[in-house]
Amino acid sequence: MEMDDKFKVLSKGGEILEFDLEKLKDLIKSKFEELSEGELKSLSEGVLEKLADRVSGGGVIEEEKLEELVNEVASSHGYGFDDIKDDVGLTDSAMRVLKARYLMKDENGRIIETPKKMFRRVARAIAEVERLHDPKADLKKYEDMFYEIMASLDFIPNSPCLMNAGTELGQLSACFVIPVEDSIDSIFDAVKAAALIHKSGGGCIAKGSKVYTTFCGVENIENVYE
Repeated sequence: MEMDDKFKVLSKGGEILEFDLEKLKDLIKSKFEELSEGELKSLSEGVLEKLADRVSGGGVIEEEKLEELVNEVASSHGYGFDDIKDDVGLTDSAMRVLKARYLMKDENGRIIETPKKMFRRVARAIAEVERLHDPKADLKKYEDMFYEIMASLDFIPNSPCLMNAGTELGQLSACFVIPVEDSIDSIFDAVKAAALIHKSGGGCIAKGSKVYTTFCGVENIENVYE
């Protein structure tokens, strides 16, 4: 399939870039490292066909959506990670938990990343925050730094971070304190907020609750966060 510059890509950093077929191939190869040239060509053409169906001439596709499209096409071609092997030195129990809860899946429930790729996804998303402090920051440097401490298992972030970093949801926090005032509206607003937080992998506690702390015994939750 012939490809011109009719598509543009909105990068995760908010920059609109010209579509580059070679970069698309690099993205595919980063996900499926042992592809033959024929397999790479077939997957690339499949993605381009999907792009043509979903993005009109001159249209823009978000980088995250393009990655999802690659996963979708790869899955339809029979590529996936349902039989993934540990590639970072985890225990069998850890692999079972990752497959069940943390590794990304496509719309058909097929696993589409390895543990190493999960760490890379998280590291890339975390590194993006450096743009807020320095627009010229070397994001690859920060990505590699965070990736290394995860891949070495020296530090593992919380569950919402592993699940949601680099996804459309992007909810990375685990703990929320919800205010509950003495009114019907406030009570049910709190119930709704709690449901949404739990759905995204977070947990919550009501304002005014008491919790046990290691050094200070039982404390009001507000004191813990001061």
